[in-house]
Amino acid sequence: MASKIVPAILEASIEHFSDRGYFGATTKEISFKADVTEPSVFRLFSSKDNLFREALRTAVNRTLDPVHFHALLHQAESGKPLGFPVVVLGAVRRWYSSVSVESARLLMHATLVKNREWRAIAYERPNKIIEILAARTEQEARRLKVRKLDSLTAARSLIFTLLYYRLVRTLLDVKDRPGELVETTVQQWIHGLFAE
Repeated sequence: MASKIVPAILEASIEHFSDRGYFGATTKEISFKADVTEPSVFRLFSSKDNLFREALRTAVNRTLDPVHFHALLHQAESGKPLGFPVVVLGAVRRWYSSVSVESARLLMHATLVKNREWRAIAYERPNKIIEILAARTEQEARRLKVRKLDSLTAARSLIFTLLYYRLVRTLLDVKDRPGELVETTVQQWIHGLFAE
């Protein structure tokens, strides 16, 4: 029985916590949204803190796996390596599409509270993505003989800018063709990295 209602509770929690944040959400509203009793929520998760942690972990784990991101950045077409702009755009676009609005909001909420564990969960995958992108950027900088490039800061700025876009675009109801924002941002980022 528990295994059948846990997914419903987690889905309701992700939605509710992303809308209201940890302090604005209530277990009563979450249980109502999940169509379960509030005591069931506490029986399965013990506390609101544990429920938030598991909702955050579930949302974060839905984003693109860093191993897959790494593979996308090092792919080749028919044995011939693809150019840096092509692989970066493809990998970043794939990562961006895996980050739901709810996931981005939960990441934001987790980073704003004073719970180190939640921040660690929230940053785990984005930080791995950033490290992988930084390593690939550094490799390209060496190939092009570009000096004085802080690839980690560059990668961090791109990933966190896109997370910000994911949050703000929905709040402002900004519409554009799918992928256009990511493509423009990545192209400008690459141009800024290697412009003379």
